[in-house]
Amino acid sequence: RHPDLTAICCFGDVLAIGALDAARRQGLSVPGDLTITGFDDIPEAGRVGLTTVSQPLVEKGRIAGEMLLSHALAETPRRRFLPTSLEVRATSGPPRP
Repeated sequence: RHPDLTAICCFGDVLAIGALDAARRQGLSVPGDLTITGFDDIPEAGRVGLTTVSQPLVEKGRIAGEMLLSHALAETPRRRFLPTSLEVRATSGPPRP
């Protein structure tokens, strides 16, 4: 529907892998015609060559559990920041001219 579209940024790798499959079914070259990126860096992302933002999933779950179990009702909200990194793989490239 949008031939001028050059990139799709998905909020999760599962969505990005679905977009990758749909683009290929439409005959689009990824990354030649379209860049597709995800977020999470699940194992399948590496297998399909998805460019994605990697986050420490196991550590994220552990910290979330600790914060939930140690949370007192009167406490103010707490924040933890975890490292992320961009994993550039085969589904991203420069925009087409």
